[in-house]
Amino acid sequence: MAKRNVDNLYCIFDLSICKAMHLSKPISTRVILAYDKNENVKKIMILDKSITQAMSSRLSSWLEDNVEIDDILYHIRLEEIDIDELKKASNY
Repeated sequence: MAKRNVDNLYCIFDLSICKAMHLSKPISTRVILAYDKNENVKKIMILDKSITQAMSSRLSSWLEDNVEIDDILYHIRLEEIDIDELKKASNY
């Protein structure tokens, strides 16, 4: 499989997460991912207003620190990306 080189990315997708963040119950939400390789910026915004601001900030920070752009790209065609089941793109 050919490796992709992504310099800029802006996408909206649904994700679910629980075990990866050691949460007591799963969270499903819609997310915006903005990435600029040249500026070294990866920003994640949580769109679900029913999630508290504290949890939204915690989730955004965790995703920014723990999920690679290539892994999101590999799974972006799914209806929802399950972070607990996310496999590294480099494993394919």
